[in-house]
Amino acid sequence: MPLLVKPEGASPQPIGWPRQPPQVLYKAAIIAARHNETMKAFSQRLLAKGKPKKVALVAVMRKLLLILNATEVTKQIFREPSLALDNP
Repeated sequence: MPLLVKPEGASPQPIGWPRQPPQVLYKAAIIAARHNETMKAFSQRLLAKGKPKKVALVAVMRKLLLILNATEVTKQIFREPSLALDNP
């Protein structure tokens, strides 16, 4: 929990606020947008609509967070949807 009172000359980031999760999510989104077929198609679709690259990347980050949250709430393993038409 971040502290509400900061000492003089302290950084603007609250004490105890983790900096690593946003960086990890950003890097995971970059990798997913390049190598994961579903996320790649999602990102390419946004870029084809004229969205800036940063906006498409943030959308991929949000989608990853939604997937993580859903797997945590349901306690189920994430299974990527199949892109093949002949699979049931």
